[in-house]
Amino acid sequence: MTKLSPMMQQYRDTKDKYPDCLLFFRVGDFFELFFDDAVQAAKELNIALTSRDGNKEDGIPMAGVPHHAMENYLSRLVKRGYKIAICDQVEDPKAAKGLVRREVTRVITPGTIIEDNFLDPTRNNWLLALCREGRNWGVAYADISTGEFFCSELEAPREQIEAIISALAPGEILVPPELSRQFCGPFVTTAAEAGADPDFAPKDNPVWLHPLARRATTMILAYLGDKHRLSARHFNTLSWRDFNRYLYLDAVSQRNLELVSALSGDRSGPSLLKVLDATSTAMGGRLLRQMLITPLADAQGINERLDAVEVLTDNFLVRKKLQRLLADMYDLERIVTKVSYNTANARDLNALKTSLDALPGLSELLQDMELPTLLQAARDRLTGFETLSGLIGKALQPDPPLTIREGNIIRSGYSEELDALRALASDGSEWLKRYEQKLKEETTIKSLKLGFNKVFGYYIEVTRANLNAIPDFFIRKQTLVNAERFITPELKEWEEKIISAHERQHSLEYQLFCELREHVATFSARIQATSRAVATIDCFISLAEVAVSNNYCRPQVNSSDCLVITEGRHPVVEKFGEHQFVANDCTLDTGQSQILIITGPNMAGKSTYMRQVALIALMAHVGSFVPAEAARIGVLDGIFTRIGASDDLASGQSTFMVEMSELARILRRATANSLILLDEIGRGTGTTDGLSIARATIEYLHNTPGITAKTLFATHYHQLTALEELERVENCSVQVAESMGEVTFLHKIIAGGSDRSYGIHVAKLAGLPEQLIAAAGQYLETMIAEGSAETPVVRETAATRAPLDPGVQEIIRQLSALDPDDISPRQAWEILAWLQQKAASLPGSGVNYED
Repeated sequence: MTKLSPMMQQYRDTKDKYPDCLLFFRVGDFFELFFDDAVQAAKELNIALTSRDGNKEDGIPMAGVPHHAMENYLSRLVKRGYKIAICDQVEDPKAAKGLVRREVTRVITPGTIIEDNFLDPTRNNWLLALCREGRNWGVAYADISTGEFFCSELEAPREQIEAIISALAPGEILVPPELSRQFCGPFVTTAAEAGADPDFAPKDNPVWLHPLARRATTMILAYLGDKHRLSARHFNTLSWRDFNRYLYLDAVSQRNLELVSALSGDRSGPSLLKVLDATSTAMGGRLLRQMLITPLADAQGINERLDAVEVLTDNFLVRKKLQRLLADMYDLERIVTKVSYNTANARDLNALKTSLDALPGLSELLQDMELPTLLQAARDRLTGFETLSGLIGKALQPDPPLTIREGNIIRSGYSEELDALRALASDGSEWLKRYEQKLKEETTIKSLKLGFNKVFGYYIEVTRANLNAIPDFFIRKQTLVNAERFITPELKEWEEKIISAHERQHSLEYQLFCELREHVATFSARIQATSRAVATIDCFISLAEVAVSNNYCRPQVNSSDCLVITEGRHPVVEKFGEHQFVANDCTLDTGQSQILIITGPNMAGKSTYMRQVALIALMAHVGSFVPAEAARIGVLDGIFTRIGASDDLASGQSTFMVEMSELARILRRATANSLILLDEIGRGTGTTDGLSIARATIEYLHNTPGITAKTLFATHYHQLTALEELERVENCSVQVAESMGEVTFLHKIIAGGSDRSYGIHVAKLAGLPEQLIAAAGQYLETMIAEGSAETPVVRETAATRAPLDPGVQEIIRQLSALDPDDISPRQAWEILAWLQQKAASLPGSGVNYED
């Protein structure tokens, strides 16, 4: 094996300590990667892969990025799940004796990001830890960038843990070795456990009474401390999260209902979050997202939120003034984190001051209002920062540079010592101007000039044409093509004074800034609490603004078993759809209307109707007003959906197997307090099997004690309408208008079942060839004539026992085909006259309109 140079041996020794990380190794102005890391990074970042030993085939692979542009490259790698160790030079290369000392100063993984450029301001970046004993789980999750830390312990099946993961969408998951095969992937890390940090949470903290929650919490603390060298000091609270207090939404339902992203997974696409998010601050946006994915499941908590929204909907002027103040606020939570980790610069502290200065205005506006509990508690946290804000304003320049080591960040008057150094530097500048003029007069060289660069310091520059006029006390310093540069003893003496003054000035400014930053860090707990108060106010203002803009109503939320919606609308389709939305009613309970069987055509809106009912119920549990004329909603414990079809190729499951697996999970978990949405159960297999499964599912939900959940069941199996004979099953369908062989979907839900799916009409709308459509129509007519087509099996009624007279059927067909908006008064008169004649010819009419 080729012997490594001292620097490469230093690299190899460091890499051995961080084998699962890409090691960025500082060499001069670049961060370099070597060996396999270089090959991987070059591929992912599309940068040049070279060799440390030139073009030799056996050379060490090398790739690198400039230090000033490193964050852009790191961001791309972290988003793809890579872990990165940054090994920087920790001593001045000029002062180093031999090899420059280097150390890993930061380990960046997807769940431990604090850098602004890497983070989405509207989303938490959770680091989630899981551990397990039997059916019991320990769960802890923290956002390093905001200081939020939660933990819990629960008895739950694996699918509930998957629901938690789906809701949180963590940047990284920590698991102990025994779970590493169950949870795997680039964003999963096998982590060690450690004892509790007494400085973080005392031994008498109630959390430590739950051993699995304690294990998960200490996994996070150990991971941050041992590997990332990040202290836990900015985690000022460890909050207990009782998942039983929240509405249960499994991962499938979260996706089907498009809570935070479109069905395609596009976060920028239409979603419920996009409808409801009118927040003005990053903190408010993150809190609203948390509220949306963890709706409450207790009536008191929900109504407290609704009270807060209502008072803000009723106060238009106050709401608008609050929004203007909030618009000037920066991300307090993430600024405080940067302060705690000593990465905040002067601009960050000025942003903190601007935000703190807005607090008294917020408090004053809320002071004159009769506030409900949640807003009152938030307002009480908005004061007490006047002294801190004043100190920052006195200390820092209003427009400081990004760097904190090159001066010009501290205001004059803040430090007498700094003011004296600045005066000395200023005097030096004035002396240089006078000295230059003096030399011009003494040498008679009018083009002589004084200059400065970082390599050679101060110099006197004389063009070659004037070299014969230079005095003896000029000492040659540098030769250029067209000029010579000189120094004098007097200039050298002042150079030392000026440079020393500048260096001492920059050093003192850095010291003063660090002292100020440390002082601000002592306020971190209070600022975090205030930040969450601001987020709370912002959230409720957002919900109020959306409610007013979209004509939402306050739902009545109680402990009943009813779900009654009058003129409900789908919030996302209404907001982003291309056509005017048709409102619909819904009544569900566990006494009379437990199950609605919804039949009707493809494309008519059955799935939209089901989703809108679920979304209205969910919005109420969030504490939001809802898109309806009125809504009365009993508290649910969960919403379950089985909508759409997809294969799970990775696990070898067909569409039908996925459907059955999801249905099985729903039936295991649902209770009488749940809402279930089932769409086309049984359609992925043969008609007989599918119809049998669908019918059995409805009967199971209806007849099984304890699972009598409120259910919307959409189907094309028209035979199922016969199940209306069950006590708590009702039929409804989507209204359709037919005219001259054309079909119009009215998107209106009406009582009664449907006996047609209009699949051929939908195929025509999709653009299938006319020849194909015509053939399909002929086949359908043949199958109907032969009795081989599916026909609904319904209970016998008077209508089926006594068919209508052909003349009456003709009148009904003609009336159904009419479009009142498409006929003239003359045509209406002619139609009426025709109807009179038809009526007169019917048996038993006894009328002759020809007389």
